[in-house]
Amino acid sequence: MVLSASYLLLALALPALSFAADVNFEFNIENSVVSPDGFERVGVIVNGIVPGTLIQASKNDVLHIKTNNNLTDPTMRRSYSIHWHGLFQMKTNSEDGPSFVNQCPVSPQHSYTYDIPLNGQAGTFWYHSHLSSQYADGLRGPLVIYDPEDPHLSLYDVDDANTIISLAEWYHLPTIGIEDKFLNESPFHEPGGPEVPWARIDVEAGKRYRFRVINMAAYAAFTFSIDQH
Repeated sequence: MVLSASYLLLALALPALSFAADVNFEFNIENSVVSPDGFERVGVIVNGIVPGTLIQASKNDVLHIKTNNNLTDPTMRRSYSIHWHGLFQMKTNSEDGPSFVNQCPVSPQHSYTYDIPLNGQAGTFWYHSHLSSQYADGLRGPLVIYDPEDPHLSLYDVDDANTIISLAEWYHLPTIGIEDKFLNESPFHEPGGPEVPWARIDVEAGKRYRFRVINMAAYAAFTFSIDQH
């Protein structure tokens, strides 16, 4: 049997297409009480954890992220939109998130599903609310897209959820009007506050680890280092 050129090209392309998958996540966005620095405070929280749920996918996948707005606290913004920081939204700018630019905010007791084809993008990203200062109340989290053909695969042995490091500040007051609060109150950790365990990553001697470091801060800057490195 003789294959036409177009049929042959399609046949050759099929194995590559088979690597793509639909990857589904669900975000329940609520006013949960959390205490990342030991002080309890109500925030705008994804699935009850800070930072929010880790998104992991491969570079040709399509993300489907259903978000449910269960916000009720009047001291914070009760609508939201979510930006997927660093991702190119080729032909999908409706999914990019900036409120009143790319989409209207999702109102309370409503849901919205973000559908994002990754189109070969890979790397370390993050997501956050894109409605004013809301993300500093907690609506933020890591997003990592893996490349099975990463040209640097030979340089590390471990690259997983345990080697993702998120840096962020945490305020003890809601962030509406936070600029004025900086002048009149202390939204930071008070001296003598509760002690919490240090973050820790266990490593095995002789193995090479890829650490993905993400700055999710709203106002703060950090100096990050690893002792004796």
